[in-house]
Amino acid sequence: MTHEPILTEWELYFDTANGYENRYAVIQAFLDFWGRTSTKKFNIPGKCLLGGKNEHGKEMIVESDVEIMERVGVETNNGAKHDLICATTADGEKYYFYSDEISGYMILMLADLMNLGALNSRRYYYCGHNYYGSRFI
Repeated sequence: MTHEPILTEWELYFDTANGYENRYAVIQAFLDFWGRTSTKKFNIPGKCLLGGKNEHGKEMIVESDVEIMERVGVETNNGAKHDLICATTADGEKYYFYSDEISGYMILMLADLMNLGALNSRRYYYCGHNYYGSRFI
């Protein structure tokens, strides 16, 4: 089974207009979904965007809010089995990614929440330098 587009180094982005409380609520709920492989579908409890590298290796951010994430199967990728997740946006587009092909910034965000019980409130802390000065937090 093959799905397109497959994102690598994926992460969730949060707009300043939605604020830090929205970011915390979404990441907390996502962490519960990500860690519980028996949960097949997850309705995003706030506003966020999905980004990562597309099939050509170019960084991209989907400009429509993610509404649903769903485990659609387990596939073999580079010789190991991985959860394949489908993210559906508000405009109905579907983007696929492997659960463990996550960006370093997303790992940092999840680790902070797991280990510290909080997210860093400094703007751009979980964004790459190319997003400094952007609308993201």
